[in-house]
Amino acid sequence: MQELYKSFGLIAVLFIIAFGIFALLKWPAQKGRSFSEHVAERRTSWLLFSSVFSVVTVLYYLFLFMWFGPHYHLSFVYYALLFVAFVCQMILAWWPPRTHTKSDLHTVMAVIVACIMPILLADIIITAQPVVSLFLVISSILAIFLCALLMILYGFVPAARRHYIFYEATYFICFWIAIILLTYA
Repeated sequence: MQELYKSFGLIAVLFIIAFGIFALLKWPAQKGRSFSEHVAERRTSWLLFSSVFSVVTVLYYLFLFMWFGPHYHLSFVYYALLFVAFVCQMILAWWPPRTHTKSDLHTVMAVIVACIMPILLADIIITAQPVVSLFLVISSILAIFLCALLMILYGFVPAARRHYIFYEATYFICFWIAIILLTYA
């Protein structure tokens, strides 16, 4: 059963990337909007996104809760943050964003998840550091740095907002690569 949980992480990441590519090809996006804002423009694309994102979220968090955490003997902080991130992602999967408002529920949930991800990586490095190689520690630190840099650029550099979808994709890819490296390297 553990190997099945382990495979859920990679399956979820590959599936959401494939869906993202499909959605962007089927419904071309504006660079200055988030992926959620892009798919929320059409009811059919939002319902498809919500369904796919819910399944992917459940698979990914099963992997993080049932394989990743136990494998590295991670702390209570990891599980508490993971639970909050899971709840936030399930809410944002079904609550469409309101374009050009920064205080809607979808955006608040997305920001919470975005803030939790680097903290999760930091907790993983601190807790699992004696078990993982120096390469994996450095890779995770680099991912934390890139995630933080992307958040700062988007938050404080108005010109960066014109390319939001690229920042969003890069942010998630950095996090996923770090987790996949920690899983399979």
